[in-house]
Amino acid sequence: MDRFCTCAVVSCALAAGGVAEAQSPVSYNRVVRNIAVTPDPTAPGGWVVTGVFTIEATPAAVLTEGVGLPLDDVSTIMEVQVNGVPVGAVPFSLQVDPLSVGPCGGTCGSGITNGMSAALLCIDGVCQFPPISAPVPLPSSIQPGDELMILLRPSPGALPENNTADDLRRHTHTGNPVGWNRGVKAVALTPSLPPAATEAALGDAFFDIVVDIEIGSLGLTESLRLGVVPTLLINGQPSPVPAIGCNDWIAAPGDLCQVCTLFQCGTASCGGQNVQLLCRVIENDFNLSFCGCVGEQQFVFPGVPVQPADEVMILLRPAPGALPELPGFGDDDTGRPPTGCAACPGDLNGDGVVNGGDISFILNIFNQVCFPQ
Repeated sequence: MDRFCTCAVVSCALAAGGVAEAQSPVSYNRVVRNIAVTPDPTAPGGWVVTGVFTIEATPAAVLTEGVGLPLDDVSTIMEVQVNGVPVGAVPFSLQVDPLSVGPCGGTCGSGITNGMSAALLCIDGVCQFPPISAPVPLPSSIQPGDELMILLRPSPGALPENNTADDLRRHTHTGNPVGWNRGVKAVALTPSLPPAATEAALGDAFFDIVVDIEIGSLGLTESLRLGVVPTLLINGQPSPVPAIGCNDWIAAPGDLCQVCTLFQCGTASCGGQNVQLLCRVIENDFNLSFCGCVGEQQFVFPGVPVQPADEVMILLRPAPGALPELPGFGDDDTGRPPTGCAACPGDLNGDGVVNGGDISFILNIFNQVCFPQ
């Protein structure tokens, strides 16, 4: 069980000193958001259940100006059950500064998650922790038809739960994975300056780096936040060039996609943009294929200076407030452009750039007579 164990860390005492109140001016609600069941990347044939939850924070009273309060302890235990029998539990040390919780809008409060600072975010009109998750390996005896359940309960000494209706989530195992995935589909380099401008830039070659990204779900028909933030690395170092593209993608699959026939299974939206989701193949880390409801989005890093032999790499991470990555689906979170010069028609001298050097190459062999060997 300790392969995916998440250890609770003793929280730091960050609260300002003051007189403790008998009751917090903020009300809290623990909510199970999602449940995923994916193949175990460390045990072929096994399964891992990942629970995703949050804690909502709502100001319940008007604070007296200048009154200091200790951190509210909302530590939580996420328990996993199979057919009503507990098979694992993960403790989370969670605290919130009640004085920081304000109206919903962007960042709406501050807290601590397992000893690390965490900003509360306004998601769907509610101030809450960003998604909190942990994977738990399931017993090898799990079979299709078994009922899996994620259950939240307050840790000893933490604030109690006032609304237990959304503290659990059930899923009947089908023998197929249930979850979501993001991945880099393709990376391409397109010259962003004409050859003359490139030559005038002291040899620098400038490219628009275009990244096609897939987002999708497996066996789900619920709305999913699958926003992504791509990072560009040149020779292992982050590039200062920001990506152009929308990050807050919400996928709305409407079909379980039993067969991958490329028919439309839902839509995804972000900032007024809409894309179709199609039933397509998703692969996991050990090359098992599954049929998912998948759509594509695109980001562009404009005008990036790239030299021959530079290594270009794209890394993906979930956008703030988006669902976390799932175990066993991380291999496609990195991407590189194709090797060779196929992406640079006209690069005759093989230096990775279409520029004056290619014209010189032609002039040097112009009118040359080639005799058969």
